[in-house]
Amino acid sequence: MVQKEVGIIKHQISQLRPVEVTTDSSVFVVTHSLHLTMIDGKIGGILTGNNVEQVNLSDILSSIDQKDVIYLEGHENRVSVLAWFSKKCLLASSGFDGTVRVWTYDCKPQLCLEHTFVFHESMNVYGTELQGKLIGHIKWSPTGDYIAAAMENIINIWPVSMSNEETDGCKEWFIDDQHEFVTCMTWPKYKHEDVNKKDYLLVGRIDGTVSLISVYRGNKEVETLINCSLSHAVVKIDWHHEDELFAIAFIDGTIKLGRICQNSDIITVKAHDNAIIALKWDFRGTLLATASVDMTCKVWQEQQGKLQMLHSFVQPHEPVSLEWSPLIEETNTPLLLAIGRHGSENG
Repeated sequence: MVQKEVGIIKHQISQLRPVEVTTDSSVFVVTHSLHLTMIDGKIGGILTGNNVEQVNLSDILSSIDQKDVIYLEGHENRVSVLAWFSKKCLLASSGFDGTVRVWTYDCKPQLCLEHTFVFHESMNVYGTELQGKLIGHIKWSPTGDYIAAAMENIINIWPVSMSNEETDGCKEWFIDDQHEFVTCMTWPKYKHEDVNKKDYLLVGRIDGTVSLISVYRGNKEVETLINCSLSHAVVKIDWHHEDELFAIAFIDGTIKLGRICQNSDIITVKAHDNAIIALKWDFRGTLLATASVDMTCKVWQEQQGKLQMLHSFVQPHEPVSLEWSPLIEETNTPLLLAIGRHGSENG
């Protein structure tokens, strides 16, 4: 079973689109955000503004005024993943050249290269020796103090920009061998503003195990969360606040919910009949949306220690993604859920 799931996930990786954009605002409801495309190691098509009409993203460069386009050159090979950190106007990019680049936007119509982090497979294998190998995941910590990247079973964590006082004892970056292929990882989106607290990175692996990496002032601890693991590959993880429930989705359609302080109190539900391909908490951390290749999208809420299904939307075509809108003022329906399908998008 594990070998079959490995084959499925590797096929999915081989079918990756040229760019995966990770942002903390909806990619379907397009306002007050950056729009990016990637071309052979360049970051292109950076568009700002509020009056963006619906466009075909595959042809976005021909749809906008060239004066609104900025090209960023730095990577020496294809770029595959972007991660935008709005609180500090930072953009991280990675791909196939063994580096993670951090660009600063600073609310001006241009970006400048601020950091280049060289990915290490080990202390002896790094940088140009990794040309052609995919850095498939990059994630910002909730305060932007750390950025994590994963290549196959190896995770690198770097401190990014802290004050001199905070960086005392925090200058160490980390290499962590997860021993199994990393399929997904996430920090919580929010944490308490306490510089003395640890930062937590949740990691899902292809063998179905889940680990928790704790980072604090130059120290790293790794714990395998046995009660959160299964014998099926982990495919998606989402986490709204470090004190709240994290959600873990598995390739067999199962979801597990847990907290870092209550690892023994785990909620498990068979949410879908087939593989889950999208998992997302809303902007309040209250509703959980899931989508599956079983042609359904469902909305869930934790109630009295159980995960209860509130809505189920049957799709005419296989869903491939979903996003919650930001909160829409104080209304009876403050949220929109966008479902991306093969060949179309639903709202």
